[in-house]
Amino acid sequence: MATQTEFVSSLMLYRETLPPPALSDLVRYFWSIESDDVPTAPVTYRLFAESAPGLVFFYHYNAGLVSGITHHHRDFAMPGKLGMMGAFLYPYALPFLFHESPQALTNTTVAIADFLGSDGISLKDEIANAAHHDARIAALSRYLLRKLKSRQREANGLFQCVQHIVRYKGATAIDALVSDLGISGRHFDRKFISAVGTSPKAFSRLIRFHSCLSLRKGKDFDNLTALALEAGYYDQSHFIRDFKAFSGLSPKQYFNLNDRHAADNFIKLSA
Repeated sequence: MATQTEFVSSLMLYRETLPPPALSDLVRYFWSIESDDVPTAPVTYRLFAESAPGLVFFYHYNAGLVSGITHHHRDFAMPGKLGMMGAFLYPYALPFLFHESPQALTNTTVAIADFLGSDGISLKDEIANAAHHDARIAALSRYLLRKLKSRQREANGLFQCVQHIVRYKGATAIDALVSDLGISGRHFDRKFISAVGTSPKAFSRLIRFHSCLSLRKGKDFDNLTALALEAGYYDQSHFIRDFKAFSGLSPKQYFNLNDRHAADNFIKLSA
């Protein structure tokens, strides 16, 4: 087990446990607080303002929540034995692991099942049924490692999508790429724009346009329809529209340029 720090009072045992190395950039530490005292009436506790978001589990009650950064203290009551544990995260872990803006959770909490769906239900069940502290930490670590690997696969999948678009010269069915990744189209667009700087469709248009510039040599430029189809366009009108949008010239103007005045996407306009 990773390094632990324990703070013991007459009623409560508080522990901090460092995460495994693979999670150290996302999880500051795992923590737990428990007591053997069994109160006969509900006890009110106070949680001070928090400097980081986290996953929190009440393992005696099979309950859990996700908490954001808070700017004030919170009071809550528990009807029985105290037993809490969780992961103290870095703020950027929320968008990376869960696609959730940190601002959306600031000063609030969300039930783990509402936040993670069926994963949240399974996770709180596993932690509630764990036999001891180390087993609870191990269960939460396994879940976070699975999420990490999933996001890394997603990032790798995004890179492969970009390479696929380039390899097939923009003639790519974006919906098929999204389906292969197993994410929604809207989420794919956000990830793509974040990584590439433009939308998948706009990037495909640019790649298709640039690929058609290589058709200058040895082609019949009088047959624009055939040229458009060879460049991967569905029809001549889309070919002309994109060409004018990206070059300021019609295809015929470009392909009729003297070779001494044109080099791929660079042309000489005047002496």
